[in-house]
Amino acid sequence: MFSNIKDYNKKDSRGRKVFGCSLSSYRRVAMMLGLAPDTHPRELVKVVPHDFLRRHSAKIVKTGPVKENILTGEAVNLYDFPTPHWNRMDGGRYIMTYAGCVTQNPDTHVMNVGVYRGMVADRNHLPIYMYRAQHIGHHALAWQQKARRKCRSLM
Repeated sequence: MFSNIKDYNKKDSRGRKVFGCSLSSYRRVAMMLGLAPDTHPRELVKVVPHDFLRRHSAKIVKTGPVKENILTGEAVNLYDFPTPHWNRMDGGRYIMTYAGCVTQNPDTHVMNVGVYRGMVADRNHLPIYMYRAQHIGHHALAWQQKARRKCRSLM
């Protein structure tokens, strides 16, 4: 738990504390999935898409705690959230450090969940490195190609 983050100790700060690294070990991920703490990492990779996702589908709700604080448009300001500078060699503050990003290929509809980092670039943008050799890069390229095909068909 981080509670003394530079620039976020003001009375009007949206948040003043950050809880991080809760799933920073295979042991913790295994326990989160309801498995034995000594489950091998290869087994974790097998379990998630086959067992865990089948048992835990998304539940759509109209109201509830998850919808109490919704910001849209000009109200979005990532600088409001306490975001540490995690590593001295980082180019900025990373608000996404172990986030599961869901992507889908627009042509094949194949989905992927990958873990990526996202750095605060400005008040409403989080760039993510989409390496072309990874699935997120394949999907990003497919979306770019689809947009080009659409533009060509409009000419």
